[in-house]
Amino acid sequence: MSTSDAAPAVPTVVQVGAEPGTTPGSKVVVPGKTEEEDEDPIPNKESVMNDMVCLGTFGALIGGFALNVFNQTFGTDALNIVQALSMFFAVHLCTFGAIASTILYMRLNNMSPAACKEYMARWPRLFSLPWDALVIGCFCYLCRLVL
Repeated sequence: MSTSDAAPAVPTVVQVGAEPGTTPGSKVVVPGKTEEEDEDPIPNKESVMNDMVCLGTFGALIGGFALNVFNQTFGTDALNIVQALSMFFAVHLCTFGAIASTILYMRLNNMSPAACKEYMARWPRLFSLPWDALVIGCFCYLCRLVL
């Protein structure tokens, strides 16, 4: 079956507010999405698993760079101590983010899509934890590079 023979996706009808060019309460058709997809605030299993792979890779990469800098000799003045602490936190937070995203990936991989949605709805903060750790770790790494 070629792509031209495929059945078209059922378009979504979206309620529009006070955007320019529309009247409040009017509906706009968005092609390619169904109403059920738009109403669900929890992302699908594949999207979350893809995010976890990207976060794990990025966390390991930045953590490795930070570890390489952290292995250098630092002086005893205040600036060097701040740089060493910054690299310490960068290494550990990026590594934590990478490990946490890997564990979440493994957990989701062994679940059905419906069970994943239920798990993500029950523990939403758990899925933002690798991202939060990675952002703080990257901030510490960049602070050391700037100093």
